Amino acid sequence: MINFNIILEHGWVRTAEWYPTIDSTNSHLRRELGSCVSCSGNTTAFTELPRLIVAGQQTLGRGRGDHAWWSPEGCLMSSIAIHAQPEQARWLPYLVAIAIARTLDCKLGELGRCKIKWPNDIYVDDKKIAGVLIEQLTSQARSTWIIGSGINIDVDFMDAPAPVQSRAISLSSLMESVLSVPIAWRSFTRDERMTDTLTAFIFNLRKQLLLADEDPKAWHTEWSNRCYLFEKTIEATVSGWEEKFSENPPLGLNVGICLGLDRDGQLLIRHESGSIGRIVTGSVRIV
Repeated sequence: MINFNIILEHGWVRTAEWYPTIDSTNSHLRRELGSCVSCSGNTTAFTELPRLIVAGQQTLGRGRGDHAWWSPEGCLMSSIAIHAQPEQARWLPYLVAIAIARTLDCKLGELGRCKIKWPNDIYVDDKKIAGVLIEQLTSQARSTWIIGSGINIDVDFMDAPAPVQSRAISLSSLMESVLSVPIAWRSFTRDERMTDTLTAFIFNLRKQLLLADEDPKAWHTEWSNRCYLFEKTIEATVSGWEEKFSENPPLGLNVGICLGLDRDGQLLIRHESGSIGRIVTGSVRIV
């Protein structure tokens, strides 16, 4: 069970709740907040945002698109609902990814070790350690966003599907090779490790949101330095595209060299022809 004391004492998060098992933390928050919208003005304590929920296990964890998220014990599965203005909300995928990367870098004692695969998967040593799913609750009068994340803290991948075993990694296994790991972390229980990581993530997320209020594109330099795909050959299944040098922008499958991210958050890809396109929405993989 997660101890929320430090998070709640900090004052930003208004309410927090732990569930041993849940279908999906994002789905649960959507139901909660959606029911409050339809209750004719009657409100309850958990309508005060930010609201945070954490689950010990998910039965129907979701990733981007139609991807499922394998959600065993030892994976820190959380969702936080916040109000965000449109300009700030536009950069949420990048702000959240940086917050997670900073949290894990601090544990590993090596700045910049965590890389970000567009738009917001976190990789360490070419293996995925965290993923993010951000959704807008359109039924709310105010702009409300649900930030769901799954961070592999203390996961045993022996029972994981084969693809997950080959491409995923856990923080605890990485910490075994870190000579400077604090004695406290080595003696922590799983729940204490989860609490420690969640607390750091929430504080880093708040910091990124405050920085974005001051400078909406302050995230760009750090995100670019962490770009996992930079200079790699990628295959992009594109659903939204802007082409700089073509009157007929191609949709569907595209292959090229990743040139990083522009300041509008769009992934740059250079084709063999030399044309450069900007991927607005879609999915990518390394080839």
